Amino acid sequence: MAAPAHQNVTRAVHRHRHLSKQGLLERAFTFAFRGLVYAQIWEDPAVDMEALAIAPDSHVVTIASGGCNVLSYLTADPAKITAVDLNTAHIALNKLKLMAARTLPDHAAFHRFFRAGG
Repeated sequence: MAAPAHQNVTRAVHRHRHLSKQGLLERAFTFAFRGLVYAQIWEDPAVDMEALAIAPDSHVVTIASGGCNVLSYLTADPAKITAVDLNTAHIALNKLKLMAARTLPDHAAFHRFFRAGG
C-alpha cells in the first residue's frame, strides 16, 4: 500500500530532468523528507506561534508557500526564519513581500500592491 502512495508523491514532486539543478533539488527533497507527512492544508500561525513558543533565540523552519506564515512568525521576533519550498516562485514571492514590508510606506500601500497590483 505504501508503494503507490510513494509513487504518487514522487510523480507530484519530480517535475524536472534528473540532472538539472531543480531536478536534483527535488530528488534531495524527497530523499530528506521521505518519512514526513504534511497533510495540513490551512495553518493558523497564531496557534503555531503559541505551540512553538517562538522566542528571540528561535530558528523557525517553515514552508514558504505564499509567505503568510513567514510574515506572521516575524511578529514573534525570532532570531532567524528559514523558508523552504520546491516552488521557486514561492521563494520569490516571499522575498518580494519582505521587501515590500520593509519599503512601502504603510499597510494600505502593501495591501494595494498585493491585492490590486498597483
